[in-house]
Amino acid sequence: MTEQFPASRQLRLAGYVFELPNNFAPGYVLTENDALFMNTAHQSSAANTFAPKAKEIIETLTKEGKNEKQIQEAVQKALSEHYAGYTWTPRGVGESIDPIDREIRKQARGELQQALAGRGVALNSQPEDVRENLLDQWIGKHGARIRKEVEARQKKLASMLDDFDLSGVKSKDDAPATTEAA
Repeated sequence: MTEQFPASRQLRLAGYVFELPNNFAPGYVLTENDALFMNTAHQSSAANTFAPKAKEIIETLTKEGKNEKQIQEAVQKALSEHYAGYTWTPRGVGESIDPIDREIRKQARGELQQALAGRGVALNSQPEDVRENLLDQWIGKHGARIRKEVEARQKKLASMLDDFDLSGVKSKDDAPATTEAA
């Protein structure tokens, strides 16, 4: 990387400032602006997926009486490990964008977290591959029930809008996107 185009970038996450490497550089395929955009989008995406874990680490270390520097170092280490193994998949590639499927996954994750907590295990403290394996097992076993619940809830909520005047309401596709990390 050059002096004009640094090897890393700082970003703020949960009140702390962290450093992430720039994976894209200007060159044959990317202009400097293209590379800047790609790095910002990639880093923001990684930070957003890491934000819950960062908050958990911060809360735990704060309760343990760790100082700001120790917290900063611990979260930076965990974020760097997360980022090193992070695979960026743009929306619609490798991930369902169906709102029902997304809600099923969300509800299944919540149920699994509660079930594990009953056994003294925190889902978010598990490695990502273990979390995803457990979640896939949960959905495999309880997915049909969860789908029925989600579809019924969505139908009920949608019907609650029947007497609302929705003129002037923009769809979620019309809303501006944000890149702020947690």
